[in-house]
Amino acid sequence: MDTMAIMSSIPSRYIYRVHPVAAEDFFGGSRFKKILMRYMVNATLIPRKRANSDEDIDPIEVMSNLLKRGRSIIIYPEGSRGVPGVMTDFKKGIGYLVKQNPTVDVIPVYLDGLHKTLPKGKNLILPYNCRIIFGNVINFDSFDLKDIIKTTEKAIHKIKSLVE
Repeated sequence: MDTMAIMSSIPSRYIYRVHPVAAEDFFGGSRFKKILMRYMVNATLIPRKRANSDEDIDPIEVMSNLLKRGRSIIIYPEGSRGVPGVMTDFKKGIGYLVKQNPTVDVIPVYLDGLHKTLPKGKNLILPYNCRIIFGNVINFDSFDLKDIIKTTEKAIHKIKSLVE
């Protein structure tokens, strides 16, 4: 639901340039799911872990290549679905991406109440008033990995505090 909500706010003339990033093992578990994610959502499926050898696909490299081609990506810096409505610490991926692509605009997005429309483990969409709040482009003072992550988390918390 999160990805669909964000994608619905993007003007249709730009939608082909936006790639939600999704875990290959979950969202690409079957041929049908892979086709659905690729052609209906324009998703880029990636492995959840960094490459350990030259043969493995590096998820950071896949996302970085999209950015270098002028594409936009939608990522979830927490890395996975945790406890609904509770923000957890961000993974290092956002830091690696910003460090490799320092000129790319990073726009924080806060989704308020969306977890209530399709609770984890359920198949029925429930009616609920939700909000999508887009923050301002994040200005990074430092490109140190920890600073990037901390600055990104602060930007999301700032938006969240405006909602509460």
